[in-house]
Amino acid sequence: MDWKIFLYVFLIFVFLIFIKISRFRVNGKKILSLPLRILFALFFPLLLVVLLVFSSVFFLFLFIFLVFLFFLFFVLGRIRLYSRKKKNVSDDIITVHRVKRK
Repeated sequence: MDWKIFLYVFLIFVFLIFIKISRFRVNGKKILSLPLRILFALFFPLLLVVLLVFSSVFFLFLFIFLVFLFFLFFVLGRIRLYSRKKKNVSDDIITVHRVKRK
């Protein structure tokens, strides 16, 4: 009976991560595609369970911190908040505008 409780908690955790990842949008467009959202939702809780079973508390907190940093850098890399604007490569382009007479 105890394993059923852990299974339900694991599935709830996966579902919550999937919902949270689904809300990330930039300019109205989703950052991650559906397969990547499912992969993230399954991978991180599974890795967390493996670390809970096979490691100490110190490594668990270290893992949580590293996952948070990875996810933060991933999201910031996709959003490109601090990227520089691209400069025109060729500055010798001449633009001609015509004005009609009335």
